[in-house]
Amino acid sequence: MLPLHIAVLGTDRRRLRTFEQTIRRLGHRAVTAVPPDAAPCDPDVVVVDARGGLDWAAVPDDTGALLVIADEPGAYQEDIRRRGGLAIVLSGHESDAAYIVAIRLCAALRRSSWRLHGTG
Repeated sequence: MLPLHIAVLGTDRRRLRTFEQTIRRLGHRAVTAVPPDAAPCDPDVVVVDARGGLDWAAVPDDTGALLVIADEPGAYQEDIRRRGGLAIVLSGHESDAAYIVAIRLCAALRRSSWRLHGTG
């Protein structure tokens, strides 16, 4: 699988840098965006580190499926629902294997969404 371009959004710079290193170690390109509205254009996957809070209004609407890292599994259910898109939420003790699967799933969902909107 080719490396993906992954935007990492959140408010805790130290945590974002650590997660960015994880993304690179897994073989992908990572760009950290602080504040969240500084996200690079058109990444393959957007990861939102919502541990400790996040201004959800700053998360771009057109990101496709999000990978949300949260303190609790259902912590951002309403925010995700209001956003109207798909999201995969990881919480607890995440592993490289969980990140790999979630990132690939988000990328596949985004590609599927582009195909559906591109043919309509």
